[in-house]
Amino acid sequence: HMFHEQHLGQVIRRLISIRKDCKIHCRSEIKILHASHDLYAAEIDEKLVVKLGPGDFCPSADDYHIADRGHAWAIWKKV
Repeated sequence: HMFHEQHLGQVIRRLISIRKDCKIHCRSEIKILHASHDLYAAEIDEKLVVKLGPGDFCPSADDYHIADRGHAWAIWKKV
């Protein structure tokens, strides 16, 4: 997808950049904040919050700001 669909490639590169900037890796700690049929939200290493699905979710605006988003997903970085 990254090499054959220009839009997806751009999104993937942005997500990789966010992951590197926050030093997220395969052994990062994950805390599930919500899991249901239309929403999954998790905090990663107390640095990022990820939301997948169409359900309504947003972490505290005092603690996190939006880093990237798309259709039915979003990522927030710790302030």
